[in-house]
Amino acid sequence: MAIGMAAILRNWIYLTFGVMSPVMMISSYLTGNRSAQRRYRNQVIKYRDTYKALKRKAYQLVREEAAIDRQEFPDPTSVFDSVSRHDSSLWNRRSTDASWLRLRVGTGDVTSSISMDDPSKLDFERTQSWVLHNHPITLSLKTQGCIGIAGLMDVVSPVSQWLVTQLAALHSTDDLKMVLLSPT
Repeated sequence: MAIGMAAILRNWIYLTFGVMSPVMMISSYLTGNRSAQRRYRNQVIKYRDTYKALKRKAYQLVREEAAIDRQEFPDPTSVFDSVSRHDSSLWNRRSTDASWLRLRVGTGDVTSSISMDDPSKLDFERTQSWVLHNHPITLSLKTQGCIGIAGLMDVVSPVSQWLVTQLAALHSTDDLKMVLLSPT
């Protein structure tokens, strides 16, 4: 094509363009590939850094969730200490709180409410969540309506005393009235 243009227009510079075009095309291809590889490498580094930062943040949120729940749903020793010292955690639950009428019934392994999606993994393993060990197990009188405790008196009596103690110590007497029905 360059030879035809040079012969028709009688300008030999077109031959230079014809010779240089393949050279420029090859150099453009190589430069573009290097640039794309560099851009891809930078994107991978940025993805890994972002992923690590998100994972650190998720671990921090899981630790905070565990700490908040331990504070919100204290163990028996903490409740009895609050009652004996008359500190600020006494009667701190109000009817507008999410913890209103939630009672701690023990501890166990609970799945955290914090989860993280990793799009680089397969669908069945994409969502990562964490297990909180020795975490307060609670149940809500608000949603359950009532709670029944069955078993040997050696177990039933301390459990029921613990539930009543939580109701009396953590809920204001203005917001909660208790009535005890007993056969004796």
